[in-house]
Amino acid sequence: MSNVSSPLMLRLLLGGLALIAVAGPVHRVGLAGYRPMLGLLGVGAILAGIGAVGTALSVAAVLRAGGSMPVMAIVALLAAAPVLIAIGMLAITAVRVPAIHDISTDIDDPPAFDVVVPLRAGAPNPPGYDGAAVGVRQREAYLDLGPAQFSVEPALVLAAAARVAEAAGWTVHAVAPAQGRLEATATTRWFGFADDIVVRVRGDAGGSRVDVRSKSRVGRSDLGTNAKRIARFLRDLQAEIGR
Repeated sequence: MSNVSSPLMLRLLLGGLALIAVAGPVHRVGLAGYRPMLGLLGVGAILAGIGAVGTALSVAAVLRAGGSMPVMAIVALLAAAPVLIAIGMLAITAVRVPAIHDISTDIDDPPAFDVVVPLRAGAPNPPGYDGAAVGVRQREAYLDLGPAQFSVEPALVLAAAARVAEAAGWTVHAVAPAQGRLEATATTRWFGFADDIVVRVRGDAGGSRVDVRSKSRVGRSDLGTNAKRIARFLRDLQAEIGR
């Protein structure tokens, strides 16, 4: 590989990583919408991927020729590897999971949002449930996702749910014991995407039944995030109640 192509590939790699790094924070602080920033992320990933392959080939050529260790190039490759792997995994997930963003443990009678409805004003995804077709696709993709049963009275379960939600870093908007309802928002760290959650606790056979719904405010596909969040919450709730 020529001396010209090696610096070019390294610049592509570093430039791509820079685009990836700024895409999330720029959206999170409100300087740009999520669509252009996701596009910027994609462009950055492509540039970084091309640059990584070219830089790796250049490094191999230098080492085969007995040249000195290209430290800068190796450092850049080591920094890029986990980033590109993570983006690649997200791309694979996008293909494997259904393009839905409204997940509920009860698809026949999904918990409804109340307090968070005004917070979703102007959001592309409305607060209402997305319908039976979405429920069918959810059931096919997430077979194990369903309500949780506890042999504890609803008031105690709801209090435990509030503790779990706060420990998870959610912003809790309401805990309503009379309605057996908790509403909260989870915000992703990098892009700042907001997903709203409602937890419904009802008395059931001397104990309690817990249903959870999580819906993204933007985006067609949630890449499985809402289902993972619900499953993790129910596991943590079980652990909290079992203490």
